[in-house]
Amino acid sequence: MLAASKGTSIEIETTGPEAEKLAEALEGAERLRSYRQEEISKLESDLASLRREQRAIEDHVSALQAQVDKAKRLLMETLQANAQLASIAESSADDLAPVASGALDVDAL
Repeated sequence: MLAASKGTSIEIETTGPEAEKLAEALEGAERLRSYRQEEISKLESDLASLRREQRAIEDHVSALQAQVDKAKRLLMETLQANAQLASIAESSADDLAPVASGALDVDAL
């Protein structure tokens, strides 16, 4: 009996020198089919592992992106606060009278 790839089968009867060659060819085809089935199973397992790893990487990328977004937000807040402080310091500096050289006793501080 010869099994076809789509689940059908056919009966073959033969005699003579070709019968042995046909039997060997059928056995080889069956070994190859079995080998390919094992190969398919291993590849399916590998694919499932790769998909799990891809999901883990995508999750990690999302977490990193969230950290980058937070860092950018904090940087912008810090820059704004710094600009406000610089503006206040600038306006306060205008109110200060210059100190003459030698008029400030540094050791007393």
